Amino acid sequence: MFNPEGRIPVLLLPDGRKMTQSGPIIDYIESHIDDVGSSLVPEDPWVNANIKRLMWIIAADIQPYQNIPFIIQAMSDWGMVKASPTEHPLRLHFIRREFGAVETIMEETAGKFSVGNKISLADCFLVPQIRNALLAGIDLDKEFPTISKIFLTIYSKCQIYLRSWMMQEGLYNLLPSMQKSFKFFTKKIRVKFLSGAFLVS
Repeated sequence: MFNPEGRIPVLLLPDGRKMTQSGPIIDYIESHIDDVGSSLVPEDPWVNANIKRLMWIIAADIQPYQNIPFIIQAMSDWGMVKASPTEHPLRLHFIRREFGAVETIMEETAGKFSVGNKISLADCFLVPQIRNALLAGIDLDKEFPTISKIFLTIYSKCQIYLRSWMMQEGLYNLLPSMQKSFKFFTKKIRVKFLSGAFLVS
């Protein structure tokens, strides 16, 4: 088994070693990129703290409540109110509440990206929750304009490799301001996706 949790992502190395969880995988890949100026975690302690603050809000206070298998089991086994899993009131409550906090923080910290003018780990953690917000029917442009602006920058300026989930699910159609600028880019590292696993060669 690649991941004891039975989930993705998984980083598979040529020597057979495996790493799970997005944060450690990103840290490992970044440690093998020579461009010091592009670090996802800057040296400035205050900037670093703001990045970690946003990361932990997303990882601890948003993501756990967006887990679709959890929502489905809670409805079937534990008597939680029945609703579409992607638009369940539990998901909407926590993503709206915590995106409100993220929006307020970003009004102070954001430049082109979540914290300042360089992409950081905060942006890496933000993108999957944007997907969840759009799937839940949240009007990102209207409700969270700063987050929406940052999201557009991430996709139009950064060289990042993405799975085609946004195209497959038509999510770019749910964000009007994104329709004219929706693009995909490839990161300057040989990373491939195979069945949800990162293969680094």
